[in-house]
Amino acid sequence: MSLAKAGRRLTGTAVVLFGLVLLAGCDPDPYPSDLSYPLRSDLLVEEGLVPDDRVPAPEPLGSVETTILRIGQTRKEAVIDPANLNGLDALEDKLEDLFGTPANPTVKTGNKSLVKKLSLDDETLAAGSVLYRRHCVHCHGLTGDGRGPTAPWVDPHPRDYRRGLFKFTSVVGGGKPRREDLMRTLYEGIEGTSMPNFRHLPEEHRSELVSYIIHLSIRGEVEYEVMKGISKKLRGSPSSQAVENLRTIARQWVSAQEDDARIMPQKYPYDGDPADPPRESIVRGYHLFNGDAACIGCHTDYGRNAPFRYDKWGTIVRPANLTAGVYRGGRRPVDIYYRIHSGVNPSNMAGTSDTIANDPRRMWDLVNFVKALPYPAMLPDEVRDKVYGPGRK
Repeated sequence: MSLAKAGRRLTGTAVVLFGLVLLAGCDPDPYPSDLSYPLRSDLLVEEGLVPDDRVPAPEPLGSVETTILRIGQTRKEAVIDPANLNGLDALEDKLEDLFGTPANPTVKTGNKSLVKKLSLDDETLAAGSVLYRRHCVHCHGLTGDGRGPTAPWVDPHPRDYRRGLFKFTSVVGGGKPRREDLMRTLYEGIEGTSMPNFRHLPEEHRSELVSYIIHLSIRGEVEYEVMKGISKKLRGSPSSQAVENLRTIARQWVSAQEDDARIMPQKYPYDGDPADPPRESIVRGYHLFNGDAACIGCHTDYGRNAPFRYDKWGTIVRPANLTAGVYRGGRRPVDIYYRIHSGVNPSNMAGTSDTIANDPRRMWDLVNFVKALPYPAMLPDEVRDKVYGPGRK
């Protein structure tokens, strides 16, 4: 084992021990000045090569690495082991140059306007770093890898920011999230998971946290793309690849903040309170769900018997049980609209077709059915009998 690799492993061990100290109640402000972001050592998963086979069940808690290893055993080319790559010392140095350290984070895009649009100035990132250490590192990890000291025992697994993938966005096509999407997640938490809300924090602090999460995400995605490039023997040094990937990824984040990137819900087409939709709309939504929209294809038995699958992180997910009334992406009608419109990209949930997305009645019929689905009394008799069986009230 090289000294560089040995050093990285020791750094990773130090991070875990550091996290345990946090859990013991030590004052976390700020990060030590000599602490570095450890270079990635866990397996990289190439999303386009992940088997699309259904899997019998998730691994026991604490086994996410085993799950990803199994993907490599099923399809060897789907995973990349950083231990087999050359040029990582140069990449590690370049990442520190471009992104700084936990105590002194930065994002050197060479474009001040871009940094300003994403609120990634050094002062904001430094404040966000302190807040992240206090509130987030124990689950999401020092680098945003979702592998903090408590992460192995959390179900579902904490988000790994390093791929630049986020589930709950209001962006057409499900691309990079808008800042307001991340702000809402911090304010509301994620229902049905261990992600709490942080509405007790001042809005300014939540905004600083969002900036730091974007910083970790961009750094992690640059690292991922360069490692993938080294594996594929792409031209250019790891340092030059890092700079080019940083520019590309940062532009993607900026594009997601533009007005034309936001999903603009069609006007509600029915009179009256949207909380009390017309029963005929629910019936039409039921037929769409089982017909043209093809939702039933993944949400088998309305999610009650949905099969387990791999997501784009290489972890195991299951389409939502829509009869349970748990809405991880938000329970407002507009939140359901967003999911139907553009899907949940990292979980491989596709958005609906343009013929439905561009038809306000069909879109809101689907929303109305999904909203009513967990509550048998809200369903028209003929729909309730088919979803829950005859006699259910």
